[in-house]
Amino acid sequence: NGEVLFRQGDKDGDGFIVVEGSVELTKEHNGVLQSGLYIYKGGIFGVYKTIFEQDERNFTATVKEPSTIIKIPEAVLKNKLASTDPFILFCIRSWSELNTKIIQNNETQHQNKN
Repeated sequence: NGEVLFRQGDKDGDGFIVVEGSVELTKEHNGVLQSGLYIYKGGIFGVYKTIFEQDERNFTATVKEPSTIIKIPEAVLKNKLASTDPFILFCIRSWSELNTKIIQNNETQHQNKN
């Protein structure tokens, strides 16, 4: 409980599966800590950095209660990705880019209203 599995800005790319318990993902943005995103039993997290070939982690992951977490080493994830159909990877990565653009557009519109 309270164990930090990784921090925003970390360079490692291990993935995790919550078997029991919960993990909170937090993000610091413009000096403000954004919280409230929880991963529960059966949830997978931490793979985004490796799947989308990012340089660093976008979130901090903290165990919030007694939990059982399985760690998937980054090398295993990279091996799985290397054997994935390139078209499927392209679709997943393209969807993520579109989703990011939509979120940024919504944030810009919200800021312009204020």
